[in-house]
Amino acid sequence: MRTPSPLAIAAFSIALGLTGCAKSEPAYEANVQTPLGVVKTKCPAPLAYSKRHGLIAFGCDDGRLPIFHFGSPDSLISEAFLLDAAAIEDSESSLNVGGFRSAGSDGRPASLMSINLLAGTVSVEELEGAGDVDAIEVNSAGDCLLAARSDRPQHDGYRITAHDLRGRPVRDAINLPPDLQIDVTGNEASSIGHLTLGFTRCLIGPNGRPVVLLTRIQPVPGGAAYTLELHTTDAEPLRIHQTKADLRVSSRHAGYRLALIDGETGRLGLLDLSEHTPLLTWVKFEGRWLHYDPFDGTGVAFRGSGAPGAAGRGPLVFVRCNLGQVEPVCRDGEVVSQSAVEAYVSGAGGPGSGVFINYTEVSVSPQSTRYTPRLRWLF
Repeated sequence: MRTPSPLAIAAFSIALGLTGCAKSEPAYEANVQTPLGVVKTKCPAPLAYSKRHGLIAFGCDDGRLPIFHFGSPDSLISEAFLLDAAAIEDSESSLNVGGFRSAGSDGRPASLMSINLLAGTVSVEELEGAGDVDAIEVNSAGDCLLAARSDRPQHDGYRITAHDLRGRPVRDAINLPPDLQIDVTGNEASSIGHLTLGFTRCLIGPNGRPVVLLTRIQPVPGGAAYTLELHTTDAEPLRIHQTKADLRVSSRHAGYRLALIDGETGRLGLLDLSEHTPLLTWVKFEGRWLHYDPFDGTGVAFRGSGAPGAAGRGPLVFVRCNLGQVEPVCRDGEVVSQSAVEAYVSGAGGPGSGVFINYTEVSVSPQSTRYTPRLRWLF
């Protein structure tokens, strides 16, 4: 299993929308280990989860959306057809998931689906005037909107726009002149709408205006170069970091602090945008990071050097970092697996909701080598 390329993500997003797949895969049941108990599901692709509300929801390719409530009866939405969240709102009083469907060639307008996971209700709102929008994403604070746009019907002339979402709904913000507009390639635009795999994010900066962390992708012999740029409304783009492998920027942030993971080295970088000059601090840690939440300082990593990329072998550990230091000290917490391979984070939750991981555990005997898939929600 390999992490999908940006182009593959874009193709999947545009083809999927809110319609899902026309044909279901053969049924099977998987056990998901969580701190609140074991969940059995035939749709092991988490759509959203919340530590605050003790809830985890899965998107199924036949349109169903089973919702598991720890401590109260489970529920089911039958016609959701949503496998990827464009927005997660996780507050004391609500837990909502947003999904976007782009306009159709038949004249069907773009639409926004909102699922209330606490009440088990669904609403769909048409977004008139958003005919050039391919995907949207709302940040974890719910105050900044990113839209990936292209010139229809050829889907070329790609650009990303950022909008201040404070005090206005998505339908209004998406049709207002953007606070920032950046010309990009199709691959660079493909990140928008993916809270887990994304490499471009936005937030409201210290000056009260949207800030965009944009990843440029430049083909080079044997692969691609990924360059993280900071875009603001009042300055030229500033180069933050470059790597020869995929770059992942956290969808969760704490104030003006975000995290990025360098796919080439496995290093974790903490980015502070509170000052005029951004501060990027690389965490001292012997291992390859898969996930980090700057809200509570928790993450997941392969301890030790391991093999390059996501195929590195265990031990796979849950990590806790001291948030009170500029250069945090990170220590191992729970050992997830001593013999894990091919571990990936998946699903999307609000800040502090932990991480959902898929990994394979390897057991070797004189007679055979056994590979067992595992699914864990850790927090």
